[in-house]
Amino acid sequence: MKNFYKIQIKWSVAFLFFSWSVTSQVILDNNIGDFVPGPSFFFSPANNWGRSFELKDFGVSQNEELTINSVEIAFTLGIYSSNPLFSVRFNVYEIDNEFPTSFPEANLLGSSQTVDLNHLLSFGNGKLHNLTIDLDVPIVVSMNVRRILIEVEETVTRPSTIFPAYTQEEKDSSWFLPINNSIFFDYVSTDDYGFPGAHYYLKAYGEISTVVDHEILESINCENLSIDFQLTNTDNLVGVEWDFGDPSSGTNNSSIDFSPFHKFTTAGVYRVKAIITAVTGEKIELSKPIEVFEPLRAYPITTIFSCEDSQGTGISSTFDTSNIESTVLGEQTGLEISYFDADGNPLPYPLPNPFQNTVSNSQVITVRVLNPNTNCYAKTQLQFNVVPIPKVSMTSELYACDEGDGFATFDTSSIEFQLTEGQIGLNIEYFDANGIKLPNPFPSSYQNTIPHEETILVRISNEKDFGCFSESSFKLIVNEPLHIDLLENYNLCYPEKKLTLSVDATWDFWEWSNEEGTILSNYYTVDLSIMGNYSLLVGKMQNGILCKKMFSFSVGQSQTPQIDRVHVNTAALNNTVKVLTTEEDTLEYSIDGLHYQLSSFFLDVPNGHHTIHARYVDGCGTTTKDIFVLDYPRFFTPNNDGANDYWRIEGLETFSNATIQIFDRYGKLLKQLGPNDPGWDGTLNGHRLPSNDYWFTLNFQNGRTIKNHFTLKH
Repeated sequence: MKNFYKIQIKWSVAFLFFSWSVTSQVILDNNIGDFVPGPSFFFSPANNWGRSFELKDFGVSQNEELTINSVEIAFTLGIYSSNPLFSVRFNVYEIDNEFPTSFPEANLLGSSQTVDLNHLLSFGNGKLHNLTIDLDVPIVVSMNVRRILIEVEETVTRPSTIFPAYTQEEKDSSWFLPINNSIFFDYVSTDDYGFPGAHYYLKAYGEISTVVDHEILESINCENLSIDFQLTNTDNLVGVEWDFGDPSSGTNNSSIDFSPFHKFTTAGVYRVKAIITAVTGEKIELSKPIEVFEPLRAYPITTIFSCEDSQGTGISSTFDTSNIESTVLGEQTGLEISYFDADGNPLPYPLPNPFQNTVSNSQVITVRVLNPNTNCYAKTQLQFNVVPIPKVSMTSELYACDEGDGFATFDTSSIEFQLTEGQIGLNIEYFDANGIKLPNPFPSSYQNTIPHEETILVRISNEKDFGCFSESSFKLIVNEPLHIDLLENYNLCYPEKKLTLSVDATWDFWEWSNEEGTILSNYYTVDLSIMGNYSLLVGKMQNGILCKKMFSFSVGQSQTPQIDRVHVNTAALNNTVKVLTTEEDTLEYSIDGLHYQLSSFFLDVPNGHHTIHARYVDGCGTTTKDIFVLDYPRFFTPNNDGANDYWRIEGLETFSNATIQIFDRYGKLLKQLGPNDPGWDGTLNGHRLPSNDYWFTLNFQNGRTIKNHFTLKH
C-alpha cells in the first residue's frame, strides 16, 4: 500500500517507496457558448441528469489524481404546487466506453452533500439561477481513471420541476435518466431522448495532483548472488546513501550510486535501505526486504536411451523419464519445471512416462527450471536417443571337411562380420542348441561338438541397451567323408607283372605317389609294378570346399600257396571236405574255381571228382588239387520198381582195381563186386535176403580200405 506525504515533511521513513505531489487547477467544461434557460420539457416524477468527461481532454494523465472541489450548474424552477420541495446532490461515477449500457456496474467514486434549493423560491417561477456549490468532502478521482460521469440527482415535489439551463453547443453528450419511464430504463442522451438542443450547463472545478514516487527497484542476477538496484524518478533527487543489510560484505555493504550493484555473501532475506535527498533538501529513508536465492541450476541429464519399437522406425515409446526431475533439480526445492521442443513449443508437464519421441532416432528437448519468486530460470538439454534394433544378416551354413566320425574344424574367423555386416556398438553372444553360452568372441577355429551337424544360436544386442536385440543362428555342417575303397596291403600276383588299382571316378582330385613322393598318377586309376609303400590323396568339391583324404597302402610280391592235403569225410550223412595248408588265414578257397570262400571247410560236397583251388585273398597265386568224393547209398529197395533196385557206389569205375565185399551181420560174405558191376540185387544164390543192415568193405589198389554199412528194405 502506498503512503502519501506532503512536500512539507522534512524527514520520514517509507516502507517501500516515497510519494509526493504537485497540484494544478483544472475546470471540467464541455459547454460552448453562454447558457440560456433550459427547454420546457417535463420530467416526471423526478429525474437524474448529467455530463460525461474524458479526463485526458482536460490534461489529466494516467499518473495523476483529480480532486473535484465544486460543481456549477444553471437552471430555472418550475413552481406548480403550494408547498414545493427542491434539492440536488452530485454523484461522480467512473464509466467506460460501453456507457450507458454498462452504467449499472459503474464505479461510484463519491457523492456530495444534498443541497436544498428552496431558498430560491422567493425569486419566483422561471427565474434563471447560476449556482457554484462547494463540496463538503471533495471527490477524488484516482490515477488510471479515464472517463467520469458527473450526475445531478434531483429531489422535487411534483408537479413542480427543475429546468436545467443549456448552451447552444457542446463537446460531449448530455445525459438524462428518467425515473419510472416505461421506454427508457438507463441513461440516454438528450439527442436520443428527442431534445437535441438540451446541452446541459454543468461545470466542475478541481485540482490535478501529479504524484512523484520514489521506489527501490531490484534486478536479480540469476547466475549468482548479486542484485542490481535502482531508484525511480531520480530527477527529483540529489543524493542517496545505500545500506544493503549485508555487514559480512564489509565496505561493499554501502554505496552512494543511484543504481548500485551488490553481491550478497550468502542466500537469505536482507533489509535494504536507501536514504534519499530530494531537491528540496528533504531526506527520506526507503526500506525494502530483499530475498536472495542461491543461483539456480539445471543439472545436466545424461542421454536417455531406449530400444526402438520396430526395426528401422527410429521411434521408441519406452523412454524412462522417472528420474529426470530429481536429476535436474538435485537438492533444490520450491522450483518449477517446464519442457520445450526444439522449436520452443511447450511440452506437457509432467513429461509422460514412458515417453515417446516424435523426432525419429534422436530428439532433443529443453528442460527449464524456474524460481517463481524471482522468475530466474536455468536450462539444460535432454537428449532421447533411440537404440536401433540390430540388423542381423542371415548367414549361410558353414561347411567343413570331415576329420573323422562326423567332426570337423570350421573356419569361423569371419562369422561376426557376416552376422553384423560391420555394424559397430553391438554385443554378440553365442549359445549351443541347449542354451549353454559359448565363448565370446567366437573362436576363429571351432570344432563341432555334435557330429555331422550343429546349430549355433546367436543373440546380437545394442551395447546401449542389452534389451534391444535380434536373434539368429547358423549351422555347422560336416561334409560327407570320402570312402577310399582300397586295402592296406596288396601283392603283385605271380606270374603277373603289374597291379591295377582304381577308386571313385566322380571325385575331383587324385594323386597317387610312391614312398619317395613321386606322383605316379592324377587319375582315378594307377598301375603298380614295383613292391613298396604308396599313398593316395583324393579330393572332392562339396559345398564349395575341396575335401581331401589321404590313404596309405603297400604292395608286395606274392608266392604260390601249397596245399598240404585234403581230408574228405563221407562217413557222415553229408560229405565234407577240409583243405589243410600252412597259410590258412591268408588264403581263400574254391571247389569249383568260380566261387571263393575264406573257410577251407566245404559241406554237402557231391559224389565224384572235384578240383580244390587255393589262392591268396588278393587273388594272387592260385594252386589246385584233384579229389574224389566216394559216396555210397545208405539204403536200397530191390522191388523191381526201377528205383534203387541195386546197391552200388557211383563213380567207382574210375578205380579199375577196386573191389567191394558185402557181409551180413554175422560176417558172412554175401557178394563181391568189381568197379564195373551193376551192383547187388539183395539176393544170395537166387534167394531174396530179408530186410536188414548189411556191411561192406571197399578195397583200393593202394591198400586204402573203407568200411561202412547200409540197409536193405522190402
